[in-house]
Amino acid sequence: MRYAFIKKHSDQFPIRRMCQVLEVSSSGYYAWCRRQPSARASANVRLQLQIKRIYEASDRTYGSPRIYEELTEMGVS
Repeated sequence: MRYAFIKKHSDQFPIRRMCQVLEVSSSGYYAWCRRQPSARASANVRLQLQIKRIYEASDRTYGSPRIYEELTEMGVS
């Protein structure tokens, strides 16, 4: 959460200063920036895209029960 905040505000404040204020190491921040997304995070992004496609295909009328049903029919758990 702190690293995301630093990244979001890196155009407004110096990174090293934000790391000091938030009590994190700058090397930890830079390692976080280089890290690949986890398998779970990647799966969440794919799921979110599928949900948006179903919602848009229904002319924005489907709620969560119908979207869940569509996902189940597609074999998504």
